[in-house]
Parts: sequence; structure tokens; C-alpha cells
Amino acid sequence: MRYLKPLMDQNFLEYASYVIKDRAIPDILDGLKPVQRRILHTMREMDDGKFSKVANIVGNTMKLHPHGDASIGSALIVMANKEYFIEKQVLYQTQLEWVQRFIEPAPFSKFYLQLDNETPGRIGSWLGWQIVNSYMTQFPETPLDELLKISSQKLFNLSKYKPNR
Repeated sequence: MRYLKPLMDQNFLEYASYVIKDRAIPDILDGLKPVQRRILHTMREMDDGKFSKVANIVGNTMKLHPHGDASIGSALIVMANKEYFIEKQVLYQTQLEWVQRFIEPAPFSKFYLQLDNETPGRIGSWLGWQIVNSYMTQFPETPLDELLKISSQKLFNLSKYKPNR
């Protein structure tokens, strides 16, 4: 038993040092943590010139990052908030749990009520489609590549979208 304590102390110290230096502190060369570097690598591999769903990026990054999808999703949002992505304007909400509640399948809402079980899934995606549809109804000559360049706030304002009552 007296040999076990020094062994555990040394191994714990080495592991804690590894976690701090190699996972928690950004690298001095590029300012990225390993999970962020893995996300960027995955996004580069997946790049086909189109927008990728967050869930696809997280899922493909999990092949490289063994620490679970929550840490990948959180790191992805941190990177978006630091404006590492030009397309940041497509994220209306930056808290992962809220993003998932409105993009993932039902039943979800922000209120955690019994009524939540009756809510439709992917309400955020549907609402986004309604806003784009309203915009395109008013500006039907807008080509897709130009539509994708419009900031989310400008698109929403120009769409004049109002939900039906």
C-alpha cells in the first residue's frame, strides 16, 4: 500500500498536467485548443461549398475527438462567438441547449411544460424557412448566391415576416 500512494500521486500529477497543457490551454502557435483544431480539420474535410449542419460537424468531429458531443458543440459555439467563422450570422442563438431545442426533433420548447409534448419538431428550421420564403416572395429575382450573402438581421427585416394568428 505504501508504494501505491506515490505512484498514484505521480500519475495523477502527470495526467492533470496533460489535461491543462494539452487540452485546456490554447496552443501558442495558433491559439486553438485541440478540440477546436479537430473541428476545423473536420470542416475542411467536409467542405463542399455549402453550409453544413452543426450536427453533421459534431458527428464527424467525434471520429477524431473522444470526449463526447457536448464538448464539441460547446467548442463550436465558442469558435463562432469569437468570429472564427464568416457565416456566424446564421446562428441566432449561441447557447447549445437552446440551439438543440429549436433545431432537433420534437418535443421541445423553452418552457419545459406538459404542452411541450405537443410541440412540433425543428420549429427553428421551419421558422427560418418561413422568413426566407417571405423574403423570396417579395424579391423573387434574388439569386441563391446573393441570398446567402445577406446578413440574417437584414434578411429578417426585409422579409417583413409576420406569423399568421
